[in-house]
Amino acid sequence: MSFRELIVWRTTTDAVVMRREFSGQESFDGLGATGMRLVCADEGRVLWLRRGRLAEVTDSPEIRHLEQAGRYDDFAVHPDGDLLAAVGSTELVRVWHWSG
Repeated sequence: MSFRELIVWRTTTDAVVMRREFSGQESFDGLGATGMRLVCADEGRVLWLRRGRLAEVTDSPEIRHLEQAGRYDDFAVHPDGDLLAAVGSTELVRVWHWSG
């Protein structure tokens, strides 16, 4: 098992939308992170919950962390990719619009 690369493709055409190799630290973190999730929204936008931090994964080498208050344990994305909901240790659900 490895966590070295992320490939996002359209299931209707098999066209690759994004391909990105993970750094050594990202690969290490992804294999053992409790509650780690990758979610792909429409248009190939990818969100990654890793060690309590929510980030957008793009094809650039840097992963852009979203602004957040505290640590998140889980999240959900509306199918259009513009509405996020996250829950953390406070058990309060935060919902916000995200333009990506």
